[in-house]
Amino acid sequence: RVKLLDTLTGEIAEVFSEVSGGQTRIRAYVSAHSSLLYALEDISTAGDEKRGDGRYANVCYPEYREPVITNVLPEPITYDTDEPNVLLLDTAEYAFDGEPWQTEEELLRIDNLFRERLGYPLRTEALAQPWIDQETGITEHKLYLRFTVHSEMTATGISLALEEADQAEIMLNGVHITEKPVGYFVDYCMKTVSLPPLEVGDNVIEVNIPFNRKTNIEWMYLLGDFGVRVEGCHRVIISKPEKIYYGDYTVQGLPFYAGNIIYTSEIETEDGRLMIEASDYSGALLKVRVDDGDWQYLTFAPYRADLGHVTGGKHRVSLKLYGNRANAFGPVHNTDDSETWYGPDIWRTTGKKFSYEYRLRKMGVLSSPYYCVI
Repeated sequence: RVKLLDTLTGEIAEVFSEVSGGQTRIRAYVSAHSSLLYALEDISTAGDEKRGDGRYANVCYPEYREPVITNVLPEPITYDTDEPNVLLLDTAEYAFDGEPWQTEEELLRIDNLFRERLGYPLRTEALAQPWIDQETGITEHKLYLRFTVHSEMTATGISLALEEADQAEIMLNGVHITEKPVGYFVDYCMKTVSLPPLEVGDNVIEVNIPFNRKTNIEWMYLLGDFGVRVEGCHRVIISKPEKIYYGDYTVQGLPFYAGNIIYTSEIETEDGRLMIEASDYSGALLKVRVDDGDWQYLTFAPYRADLGHVTGGKHRVSLKLYGNRANAFGPVHNTDDSETWYGPDIWRTTGKKFSYEYRLRKMGVLSSPYYCVI
């Protein structure tokens, strides 16, 4: 007797097997990520026989064939995001202690320049961790940052996310921001501050930060209901995309977006079991459902889900892609694609390993999924 122990669900079921000439034969359909755990129990019957209770037919029966899925899922009719869109603020003009403004530079490089000038240790992999270096930093200096943000629209409901927001002085287009930090973005340390609307054209955001040996200068983020276009090392606020299609969404108005996205397509089917396959995606996880049914994971090859019986007619197929933070918080200026060690220094590359142009990862459901009804 052969039992299959499903290590994902915890279910145990007797599966189809053949005993012939004292040998037990088990048949199984497997893909690249399949893992089968069997328990073989001795039985007293000596003759040839076939056993199995009918469950796990796709794994067990010799006549089983995987369905051929050839229908292309239509392009999405709607999309939804569960976080505001992101404009990365990682380059700025700068000034030390009220001195003349310097030309635009990447923020972590500015941090290096100020630290070298003041004789502070650089924030590299060799920097002592906070629980080792418990000396209280004395604020003796100030770093002035000036970001220029070009917008093709009047953008309302904007907020600025930054670390140590309570200590920063913020101005937008010459107006002091008196709003207190409310909420956070991704990390509790990254507080959000509401800003007035951005105007059409260039907008100037100034952030003045007290600076000492223990100060952390990090990238900042504009958050809101807008789109973003990246052109080399330049970024522009544009209108929010009306639609997001299958394909790389970083070139569809969401280059720095760091949250999840739901695509919804509509299909018309006959009665039968609906199968969905979506293997070409870039994200942390993909789930799928039909209409208001339960979500199913597309975790392992062949990235296929049986959504159960559907009646003839129109149905909504939704795919939820769980994004990651790579294009918002990752080393987007590192040009060495062969790098495998991600420590602090990969955000501070130099020479030909650094690029002011953004090196973004493709994100999204990268090609149309497939479906069939059987």
